[in-house]
Amino acid sequence: MDFLPALFSSVLNMSITTSYVILFVMLTRLFLKKMPKIFSYALWAVVLFRFLCPFSFSSAFSFLKAITPGSGKMDYIPSDIGMRVQPQLETGIGTVNSISSGSLAAAMPYASANSMEFITFVMAGIWALGVLVLIIYSVASYFLLKRKVSTAMLLQDNVFACENIATPFVLGIINPKIYLPIGLSETEKRFIVKHEQTHIRRFDYIIKPVAFLVLCIHWFNPLAWISFVLMSRDMEMSCDEQVINELGPEIKKEYSASLLSLAMNGKMISGSPLSFGETGVKGRIKNVLNYQRPALWVIVIGVIVVTVMGMGLSSNPNDNKAKKIAEWDRVAYFAPDAKQTMEIYRKALLESDYLTQLSLTHAEAFDPQGQEIWDTIKIKDVKVLKEDVHENKACYWLELDIKDSGNSAFETGIFPRWLWLVKGEQGWYVEGLMTSGPPPTNWLLSENKQEKAISIKDLTEKSIITSDRYQKTEYPLLAALPKEDIYLYGLKPVGVVLRYGDKLQLFNWKYLMPRFILPVLHKYDLDHDGEDEIICVLDAGSGTGLSLYELHVLKPSGASGYVDYMFSDYLEQVTRTLSATYYQKENNLVLKTNKDSYTYRIPAEYQNLTYKSIAYGDIVFFDISNGLKIKMPLGVYFDEMASPQFFEDAVFFNGDIVFKNGKFQIVNPQITK
Repeated sequence: MDFLPALFSSVLNMSITTSYVILFVMLTRLFLKKMPKIFSYALWAVVLFRFLCPFSFSSAFSFLKAITPGSGKMDYIPSDIGMRVQPQLETGIGTVNSISSGSLAAAMPYASANSMEFITFVMAGIWALGVLVLIIYSVASYFLLKRKVSTAMLLQDNVFACENIATPFVLGIINPKIYLPIGLSETEKRFIVKHEQTHIRRFDYIIKPVAFLVLCIHWFNPLAWISFVLMSRDMEMSCDEQVINELGPEIKKEYSASLLSLAMNGKMISGSPLSFGETGVKGRIKNVLNYQRPALWVIVIGVIVVTVMGMGLSSNPNDNKAKKIAEWDRVAYFAPDAKQTMEIYRKALLESDYLTQLSLTHAEAFDPQGQEIWDTIKIKDVKVLKEDVHENKACYWLELDIKDSGNSAFETGIFPRWLWLVKGEQGWYVEGLMTSGPPPTNWLLSENKQEKAISIKDLTEKSIITSDRYQKTEYPLLAALPKEDIYLYGLKPVGVVLRYGDKLQLFNWKYLMPRFILPVLHKYDLDHDGEDEIICVLDAGSGTGLSLYELHVLKPSGASGYVDYMFSDYLEQVTRTLSATYYQKENNLVLKTNKDSYTYRIPAEYQNLTYKSIAYGDIVFFDISNGLKIKMPLGVYFDEMASPQFFEDAVFFNGDIVFKNGKFQIVNPQITK
């Protein structure tokens, strides 16, 4: 049953791309208004190609680059959108992306079905039903017409006369025949036969049914109906012009009178037949009367315009950045000084260059979809507000002007970020682009030591480390899963080494903050893909009013070991999910998530203070014992106090965390006591 939603997704993507192409063609038709209609008619071939073909070639001259900034991808709706934790659309228009993606239902963890998957399936079913109805209508109309002309009399060659029809037309695919109504004058017969023979010679009797089949497939797209009508009009007008060219301009008035006399039956939208008087007769008569045989230079310009537009609209944009990046593409890059490191990283942000960011940030976990995500991000500007450079460490205060957040955890707008830099033996590199603020002074002033190469023989500790033994132990054992033969050892001053079986893998994790809280390990199939992940929670910072933890998921990656995924954007996700409204009279704070609401009464002794905002993020807990969960207390900022206030009866933000395809997503947010 997955086939139908996937097929519908492919059709939707083709339809969205072709909608842009149709708009380009409609604008070009205005430029070609005074030229022979054969050029306008030829442009619709690109639309037909785009409606039918789910792929195309790439070109630097593609006009569709205008709607796919930073990326050559033409996939606006992912085929697995119903299964995604947070469905995302990429239409090429940032505002539309934000509104539409924000309104989509997220997947529900551990549920047998979710609302987005159900909606996708229902929409695919409605689409398939519409296609079936239109095709049945078209086939039935064709055979009813065949039955109506079954008594027609042969006049000559493939020309027949029939008393059951009111207007002439071409009917048939293999051996097309021209059918004329009874009572036509010889002059009218001459014009009509020449007109219909032109259709046959140009294979219009095949093109139009194919175009109608495309319309049946894309029936939900209004631009598909508009393009079919305009294509039919250009087809007929170009055919009229060809008849004038062959029979001479002196027949214009008589030809126009024939069009008018045979236009009594009105119009219809169908795949067949090709009817002499069916489409835009008023416009056709006006075009016939104004038509002049084109000069050579007009033909040359028309050919150039159609060729350029055909190439520009049938090709996809070159996607220099969308190449799939493998983990081995990453290199450990060093810069000679802190400022140059910052400038290289700043340029990589502006150019959405994930590989350069990754190569500079040695401890960052590799993301197979990293470049694809960055291709959807548009950062307008990165300003350097302040710098703090020391001998071995540095921090740059940055201000990011994010024009389009794409499929990332960023938000559109202007936000601060802190770029932490470290100097190693080979040069400077990036520690991380932080959201939490500048580094503490002790980190900036600490020295860097190069760890020596280690082997399994060096890892002799069998007992979990204690504070009294830590200083005397070179490689302390921090956590262990003995049944799984998995052990986590600490490196000094920073970093850990994971031992699994007879293999070792190093990670640049911080551990053992002042409270000596050891990491917690678990191993189970977190994303239900048939392979167990290693989950680790680290104490990342603790002190008065501060308690932060890091959540890492190590995902198996074949012979290369484990890929480290860290949940780093949880504050941005909470910000998008949580809102607060303060009611001064009642001294109440109404906290809302997208699924929950809670009214908290602020203690009376704070009522005379000036409420500023809710506070969160200084204390964050992760629970990995049974699935992934996040919990953080909610406090309040007051203008009169420098620090946030967390009350004894504080409420908490709680949520489940779904990990899938290398991404973390907070779902089922709740406010609890």
